[in-house]
Parts: sequence; C-alpha cells; structure tokens
Amino acid sequence: MTFNRDGFMTAVENFIGNPSDKTLYGDTPDLFINRMKRYPDTAITDLGYRSLENLKNTPSEIGHVFMGRSDDAAEYKRDFHRSARSATEGFIAVA
Repeated sequence: MTFNRDGFMTAVENFIGNPSDKTLYGDTPDLFINRMKRYPDTAITDLGYRSLENLKNTPSEIGHVFMGRSDDAAEYKRDFHRSARSATEGFIAVA
C-alpha cells in the first residue's frame, strides 16, 4: 500500500502467501508513478524493505528515501521521516 502525506491510499497490491518485503518494494514506486503521474517526493518504508538492491533501484527522482534506519536520511529530515513512518503504520492498520 502507498499513501500520500494526507493519509489517502494511492496504490495497493495484494499478494498471496507471505512474500519477503524486500521483493515487494521494486514495483511499489512504479505503482505510485503510474497512478499519480509523478514521482513521490519521499519514499518511507520499514526495515523489512531495506536492502542494497532496493536502495540502488529507487528512482533518483525521489528526493528522500527512508528505509527504517536513521542514517538513510539527512539529519534535518529524520524527524519528518520518523513521523511519516508512524503515520503510515496507522494508515495500514486502518486499511
């Protein structure tokens, strides 16, 4: 599931079974871009999505990436990212 900062779901995909989060991230930016017709400003995930491959394959047009580790983000953006991560957990719980 992807959400904008206001909590509106922008894309969702359902998978059967229990695939690894690391394998799911690859198409997620594409789902957002296709639906919203633009790149997201920020990509925020939990540690389950953090891998060198996902970090490397995140489009460079996405200005800020936070995959659950503080050192993924510039220090001035860390509080913003943590707040957005917490909000996303709430959005997912409601969805």
